[in-house]
Amino acid sequence: MTELSTRSRTRSRQALSNISNNELVSTVTKTKTQTILKRSSFRKGKPNQELEQYDVYKNMRFNELRYYRCEDYMTSTLQAHLCHSMRTMLVAWLVEVMEEFKLSSQTLHIAVYILDGFLARHFNVKPCILQLIGITCMFIAAKYEEIHPLDPKDCSYITDYTYTAQQVLSMEQRILVTMQFRISVVTSIEFRHRFQCEHPLVEYLLELTLREPMCLVHKPSELAAAACAYVRAAIGQSIWPSSMQSRTGYTFGALRGLLEEIRNLHWRNFKVPAARYSQLAEILPLASIPSSI
Repeated sequence: MTELSTRSRTRSRQALSNISNNELVSTVTKTKTQTILKRSSFRKGKPNQELEQYDVYKNMRFNELRYYRCEDYMTSTLQAHLCHSMRTMLVAWLVEVMEEFKLSSQTLHIAVYILDGFLARHFNVKPCILQLIGITCMFIAAKYEEIHPLDPKDCSYITDYTYTAQQVLSMEQRILVTMQFRISVVTSIEFRHRFQCEHPLVEYLLELTLREPMCLVHKPSELAAAACAYVRAAIGQSIWPSSMQSRTGYTFGALRGLLEEIRNLHWRNFKVPAARYSQLAEILPLASIPSSI
């Protein structure tokens, strides 16, 4: 038995000795190149990666057209008991929930998508359960996006125990059935990364748009492109160079109306940004948006 074990270990050492370090390093490098898409590849001029990134972006645009209705359900007869101000207050509260539990911006955006998708499919939702719907949407989004999701008891606690954990779980089932379990969507945050706009003001403006009616009628890619253009101008860069038009597929003329809405939104909120965006108070809103470039 001992002799067999010794022979086995000897063969293992011989097999390992036949694999050179160069071969190991080469294998790892090839795997990284094939699986990791770097946003900087557009600048490095690698045709294969450019094609792959184009396909990824094309798929993102296809999915947003598939899942976002881009209609203001609040102005129809669908929700006779709700209004825009109620939705605005609810989303503002969800932002506080995100901060309280240290959730990601992506989780917030997914939660608002689920909220609007549910309300757009249900007639005459009563205001008394609006907060329950909102916190359940955050609960679902955190399950999908976070490493450590929320507990139903946390959801009950954050509503001052207005709703029980069991009510959250019951509402979760109702929402998921209504949404046909389709909660994997692209958000304006993801488009922001795709457009290589990493300035924190972009994220802040996109968070503010979630509270506004513009969020209901514009596509996430359109909101992200307009926010990127606005921030470029606000920090002294060219507002919409040809590289951005090529990267996003939007012309400046197509975004100008939305840029005005974002400028007005910035004016209303730049003096009192959220604590995690306090450094942005130094960036003043634009006085005007150019009529053309």
